[in-house]
Amino acid sequence: MSFPGADADTFAVQELQRLRDEAKELETRLSAGRAEIQTLKVELHRRGKALTVVEEKLAGSQSKILSLEAEVKSAKATSTQAQAELAAARAEVRAANAEADRLNGLLVARSQPSAASSGPPGGEGAVQRLQSALDASRAETGQLRAELAASQAALGARDRKLAAQVQELVRLEELQLRVRQLENDKATLRREHLAAAEEVGTLQRLLRLQEDGVEESLATAARRQGETAQQTAYLQAVRAELDATKRALEEARGRALEAKIGGSPGKGRPAAVPALPGVSQAAHDATISQMRADMRQLQAALAEKSELLDRATEAAAAAAERAASAVAAQGAGADGPAPRELCAALERSVQQALEAVAPETGVTAEVLAAAKARTAELQRQVDELSAALVAAQREADQRTQAAIEAATARQRNAAAARGSLWLGGKGASDGRVAVSLGGAGAALTPDRLADVLERLLAARAGQLGADPRAVHEEAARLLTAELARLGQELVAGSADAERLRGEVKALESARLSARATAARLDELNAMSMKVGALQLEVNELVGREAVLLAEIRRLQKKRSIRHRLGRVLGLQSKAADGDGNIGG
Repeated sequence: MSFPGADADTFAVQELQRLRDEAKELETRLSAGRAEIQTLKVELHRRGKALTVVEEKLAGSQSKILSLEAEVKSAKATSTQAQAELAAARAEVRAANAEADRLNGLLVARSQPSAASSGPPGGEGAVQRLQSALDASRAETGQLRAELAASQAALGARDRKLAAQVQELVRLEELQLRVRQLENDKATLRREHLAAAEEVGTLQRLLRLQEDGVEESLATAARRQGETAQQTAYLQAVRAELDATKRALEEARGRALEAKIGGSPGKGRPAAVPALPGVSQAAHDATISQMRADMRQLQAALAEKSELLDRATEAAAAAAERAASAVAAQGAGADGPAPRELCAALERSVQQALEAVAPETGVTAEVLAAAKARTAELQRQVDELSAALVAAQREADQRTQAAIEAATARQRNAAAARGSLWLGGKGASDGRVAVSLGGAGAALTPDRLADVLERLLAARAGQLGADPRAVHEEAARLLTAELARLGQELVAGSADAERLRGEVKALESARLSARATAARLDELNAMSMKVGALQLEVNELVGREAVLLAEIRRLQKKRSIRHRLGRVLGLQSKAADGDGNIGG
């Protein structure tokens, strides 16, 4: 006979294997995360050293730029002064040329023949004076031209020096651009350093959260295991008390029956009973002795039958306990025979035990039928429990926080009802009386159990009559039924514990999945930030390129203007030289 939850067991085994694989994968990820954190720390240390070197280079470049800027300012001041001196020299040359032209005109006018012939006798001296003045003017013009040539040579040297300074300035501007680039690289390294530090912190926080989750899961599992152990110990204590109470009850019943049926001499009863009228005393004593011998034989037979019945009851209880243990093992996922097979074996063992003691105890077919009906009821309950286990396994993946709250409520209700023990039927329809032992917070003692059994037997006295065997069988049946019910409660408690463990595992898996999703989102956000930073750097580089091109065009334009100015000055100097030659 196959177990209806075999597919569910296979699914549970596969789910357990999947959870183990996920745990191994999580451990692998944790190891990879630790390695990545160590790598990031090494990279941060290396980048910190590189940043220190860049800062040192940047400080040296800035000091060099400051010194070169001071030199450029000094060269610009010197060039401005030289240009002012050149302008003054050109003004003096133009004034000297104008004076020379005026003197030449006067000389030409004086040297005309008409003027010389018609002039006064003292005109020759004036001509000589004019000639000497003209010579002095020419000498001064030559001196000024020499000074102009020297000034032009100095200006050329200064222009060459200025060109060299311009080249140095261009080199300095390139160095400044390099310094700015280094500053940008420094800022980028700082941003990457901060991002890496944040990533390391995030990974460390995730690692701590995962460790806390594992510890919480272990604590929850230990708490559930402790509660299950407490329930098991409680049920074992109840069984021990039931056994002790059963033995005490049997002894009390035996003593009561002995006192009621045969009595014993020495307890207020006379050793010899007076004879009836018309009967001799000897015959009466013989009859009494025979009755007492028959009573002792009956008591011995009753004790033997009680022992046989006890063995049968113990065999049935052991079979019920094995069935309950097997159902609990099936609920926990252990390998073993199916509950239906165990119920069939239980039925066979109970039937065999009852048939073995039937010839000696007088058990009838009705009693066997009742035992079979009880076994069928037990099998039905086991089937219902198996179906509940299968349904619980199928619904394990659909439980949420509401399921945890419901489980907590069920646990509170179970704790409130813990300590209760019921004997008899489930209602008045089956003709039985149900009495509660203990309750929430009440202690279960042998005296209390004996009192309840007394009341149950007293309530059934009308149906059982005064037959001691019937009373004994009823008490044994009640205790056996209670043992079976306790076994079912143990199975139900084990199933609830297993269901709670499944819920905890499902919630842990969901929490780990949520944490992995959050970590992935953090990684995506970090990548987006890095892409944005790279885009800003690209835009900044494009702007730098545009500024550099504009500066190059400005320098080229300035150089072209200086070249044109040099050509104009050269043409002017050539024109001045030509005028001097013509005048000479």
